[in-house]
Amino acid sequence: MARTICFGWRSGLLNEWQVRLARDRRSTEWRFREGNEVIWHNPELDLALIQVLAPEEEPLKPQFGLRVATLRTNDRPVVEIRGYPRASKREDGKRRLTSTSGRLKSDEADGPLVFGVEASDLPNTPRSGWPGISGSLVLLPDSPDPEFIWAYGVVREIPPYFDKQLAVARLADAWTTDPKFRDLLVAAGAPDE
Repeated sequence: MARTICFGWRSGLLNEWQVRLARDRRSTEWRFREGNEVIWHNPELDLALIQVLAPEEEPLKPQFGLRVATLRTNDRPVVEIRGYPRASKREDGKRRLTSTSGRLKSDEADGPLVFGVEASDLPNTPRSGWPGISGSLVLLPDSPDPEFIWAYGVVREIPPYFDKQLAVARLADAWTTDPKFRDLLVAAGAPDE
């Protein structure tokens, strides 16, 4: 059975990760998974893999397979992020899943990825309203295969002076430079290609 992992990173934080899965959300509660473990991290890439553990009687199987997407300098694909930011809190105190779209770009072949947020998706105060969006996967919304998601990277921390752009930790960098990262994703079900 494939491992269930998720992405994330908070500089220096290797223990006590709290992970909730959308499938666990109930009308009255949304519990955190116990026993999550950082199984790989790279501070320079600002990226980590977290193994999500489940009780023996409740095996976890991801709903979609993962593909690591790459970006060429002349590409500017429309991408999407989904998360539960503070700005999405409803009157009952629960946060709703928020989908945000925009274009992904990089000015250099190996340069940083930047997610330009569409104006219609911006919260009124991104710095205070978007905690909870960092760590979200940057996805190709229209996957060529409905069984898989194509992920370019993970949204980094919301900057203090938000300029309608979010920095993205590039998965392809870890995929091509760190064999352990690649092996862990392959063990979790990603194809080795």
